[in-house]
Amino acid sequence: MAWREHFDGIWACASLLHVPRCELPAVLGKFHQALKPGGMLYASFKYGRGEEARLGRFFSDYRLGELEDAFLRDGLFSLAESFETEDARPDYKEKPWVNIIVRKIGSFK
Repeated sequence: MAWREHFDGIWACASLLHVPRCELPAVLGKFHQALKPGGMLYASFKYGRGEEARLGRFFSDYRLGELEDAFLRDGLFSLAESFETEDARPDYKEKPWVNIIVRKIGSFK
């Protein structure tokens, strides 16, 4: 991803949950680079702890506090909002979602 200050917002609904935890800081750095100053980023993850393969796919699960820590630790974003939601699919009610909305701090150098 080579965009620089190109987007007002990024919608990463149920997509970053397939990124290994160790790779998330690099992805967030690229998103920071791609967002215009003050740009917004939304992301959602399944509620839980750790990483695992489910149904043949890789998942990184988070609890709300650790998701906030992951998005804020490098000082690239400020927290706009974080919250939990239920899965809308009746067969998946037992595993809620954690959601985060952050705003870009600064501009790309």
